[in-house]
Amino acid sequence: MSSDVSFDVALGPWADVRWKEAGPDRPSRLGLRDLLVHAHEIEALAITPPPALSAVYRLLYALTARVTGLDESPDGLDDWLDRRVEIFGEPLDPAAVDAYFAKYEGRFDLFHPERPFLQDPRLADPKVCPKSAGVNKLALGRPAGNNPVWFGHHWDDSPVPLSTPEAFLSLLVWLYYGPAGRCSTRTHADVTAADVHAGPLRKSLSYHPEGGTLLETLLAGLTPPPDGLRRTDDPCPWEVPELPDPLAPPRTPDPYPGPCSRLTGGWQHALLLIPDTTGQHVTDAYITWGRREKQPPTGDAYVILQTSKQGNLYARPADSGRALWRDLDGLLDLPTTATGTRPRRPAVFGTDLDELGSFKVRALGFEQDGKTEDTQFVSAVTPPLLFRINDEDPATARRIGDMRTAGELYGDRLDKAVKQAWKAIVKDEPEEYAWAEQAAAVYWPKAEEIFWTRMRNQDYDRYRQSFLSAATFAFEQVTQSHIRGVRTARAIEKARLELYGGARKANRKNRRSTPPPSTARQETMTAQQTTTVHPSLERPRRFVAEVFRLCEDPGKRAALRSGLGRPLDECHRMHKVIAARVPEERETVQRAYYAIAAMIASLPPQARGEPPADALTGRNLGQCLAEGVNRGALRESAAEARLDLLTRQSVDGLHRHLPAVVRILADRSSAVDWAQLLLDLARWEDDRDRITRRWLQAFYRTRFKDELAAAQETDDGGHDAQ
Repeated sequence: MSSDVSFDVALGPWADVRWKEAGPDRPSRLGLRDLLVHAHEIEALAITPPPALSAVYRLLYALTARVTGLDESPDGLDDWLDRRVEIFGEPLDPAAVDAYFAKYEGRFDLFHPERPFLQDPRLADPKVCPKSAGVNKLALGRPAGNNPVWFGHHWDDSPVPLSTPEAFLSLLVWLYYGPAGRCSTRTHADVTAADVHAGPLRKSLSYHPEGGTLLETLLAGLTPPPDGLRRTDDPCPWEVPELPDPLAPPRTPDPYPGPCSRLTGGWQHALLLIPDTTGQHVTDAYITWGRREKQPPTGDAYVILQTSKQGNLYARPADSGRALWRDLDGLLDLPTTATGTRPRRPAVFGTDLDELGSFKVRALGFEQDGKTEDTQFVSAVTPPLLFRINDEDPATARRIGDMRTAGELYGDRLDKAVKQAWKAIVKDEPEEYAWAEQAAAVYWPKAEEIFWTRMRNQDYDRYRQSFLSAATFAFEQVTQSHIRGVRTARAIEKARLELYGGARKANRKNRRSTPPPSTARQETMTAQQTTTVHPSLERPRRFVAEVFRLCEDPGKRAALRSGLGRPLDECHRMHKVIAARVPEERETVQRAYYAIAAMIASLPPQARGEPPADALTGRNLGQCLAEGVNRGALRESAAEARLDLLTRQSVDGLHRHLPAVVRILADRSSAVDWAQLLLDLARWEDDRDRITRRWLQAFYRTRFKDELAAAQETDDGGHDAQ
């Protein structure tokens, strides 16, 4: 590497920033030195992608600790916290910043011939690393080797150079988030290998407090060092005099004694950037293993730690589909009435941040697997949070914790419900369920809105019902267009019970022997199971009432009965009785009125009495059939077969088959909701798909009403106190 090529990240501009007050003398990019000196005037870093910002934060935390003296705590934790409060309101001392960089002059140069910043110059020796990886391998998002093209066309035979600032950010992402597995061959001493362990932050999500300025953000992000720690025992890589030994075993039991070595330690990869003649671009790169043995966890202060089933701690993984409010259990150490292991909050939020002011939380990460697959960058931010809420207002903390748990609960139930429905319909259990992703895309944004709105308004009453409504809406959105027959309807409506925790076995043994639900519960179920009463039902109701009165006359009843199952033009005897009572609309509507009158006139004696008004409430034929099964008028298999037949008919077929179904069902005057049936029959030609879906849904919701009532009662009963 030429000694006259240089790019010093301490002085050269590479980091994008947003100033609190923009001006012509304030550039959009700064180096490390100006980032620290002007941190009180900078609103925030504008570095992308998110894992690069996460890495830059860790470098800046270490540098801030050094120049402020907060890397040591000789007089204990209280003194360290007091000193941070004193520093918090003042700009960093430019002299201290300059003195630090002067002490390590040249160590921040990306292309220094002997100690390039965060790199290993030994890789340039062909005996050490005979083949470079290429700039495409270095750059995030570029295809390398035989990998497919995603964001742009790049070929290893003619690579496009990277700008040096972009190459530096890529270097940081490799060090912190680099993959495991195959890499370029490297030889050190008598060891030759071509594999590497994953970087210390791979697939993890880190959480950073963000204040009103970059200085507030950096000071809030510091963690206190152990009592008595000396900075010489807590070095950053650029502060040690010699290059590290790649074969050295990790120090135990505490390989990272202080915050600075934790922030800049644990790297497994070694890289070397190759610049062009100007130093403004990188044309090639070496990427290989930097440490032969896997380094132990750094004890990172910015990750939520969870406990595996085997009892091992691991960082909560980054998930591009997971909203940040779902992590408040770990960020605020929220208590909850739910059982299970509580996660460990990031150590940075246990440092009396509320004494400094108000802070949001920025989540930064990279959704990856543990080896080589990269999926998506992750970035999200919360509103300002009260980090000591568990100490200052434990009752509210518990309510927030329970509300978050409820949101998770119904999200999990929704996932289970749509998977169960899919599996029952396709009769297979694939690795990925399309409905699960669709349902999650509908539910979680709604659940997030519910959570933050209620939290802002301090509204912690009946939040479970809000999440249940969101889950039910998502379930409907995903599944309702797939209800095309009795098999799919049964599967979907059975799976719906999972939204309430699943069917209860005690109520499934004998539906008929189940006691009727309470009046309040019955009203709730009726509202859920029946078709909404349409305003246009008024005319059908009047018509039905008049037909029942006409049927009191044997002659008129016989005339009406003569048209049963016949086309409109063959109902000669009916015209004199009801033609004046039928609306002057298109033929399919008139035919529906004639058909309903003929079916009512054909009822057996025990069903000829005019049904009570409360029997004409919009119960469609599906619900009426299910009620008939419940009271023993027909078998469930027979009802399903009839319903399946009807829902596949044209207008002519429906008129042909409907009288036989009604004759079996109508053992009493209230067995059929004639007004609703008339309305559905009149609209069948234009709206068959919607009507058949509602018939199928109503049939199975009514058949499963005992399971639903038991599930609702159990689901509500254990959570009455919110």
